[in-house]
Amino acid sequence: MEELENHIKRWFESGKDSLRVPMLPVRSQLQMRRPFSTPLTYKTMRILLIEDNPGLRKIYLLALDDYEVTSATTAAEAKLMLGRHQFDIVLSDFNLTDGTSAKVFEQFPCPAPHVLLMTGASDDPQFRQMISRFGFPFLAKPFPPSVLRQRIEEMAAQPNLA
Repeated sequence: MEELENHIKRWFESGKDSLRVPMLPVRSQLQMRRPFSTPLTYKTMRILLIEDNPGLRKIYLLALDDYEVTSATTAAEAKLMLGRHQFDIVLSDFNLTDGTSAKVFEQFPCPAPHVLLMTGASDDPQFRQMISRFGFPFLAKPFPPSVLRQRIEEMAAQPNLA
């Protein structure tokens, strides 16, 4: 996991276009998987991941490989998914290609027992307004996959989800 985090850090620091998919070392991908002997306690947890950046989406999916994750790339796709399925956790980027995730949460104010937002623009007034309106916790990008995994595990361990 540490090798993957270092790779991601170098990618962000390089100043490359954030829409380009970083090439992940195969070895890191294999090391992220839990050993076969580790029980998959939260395998039935349903997570909706809303992320329009293909590189970050891939990283988050790898970090959450023990969970049942459905991904959406736009606010419109997310609304469609939330209208059809129930999720235990919604993990959403704030800025999406078709607007912001505020569009999603206006239609679905409580889409799941837990919501975690992610943003690279935590000082954006629109984002701050949404945080004060809905009270959702957030992670400021960039963050290592281990931090995401830890936050999701904390949410999954809460009594109303276990």
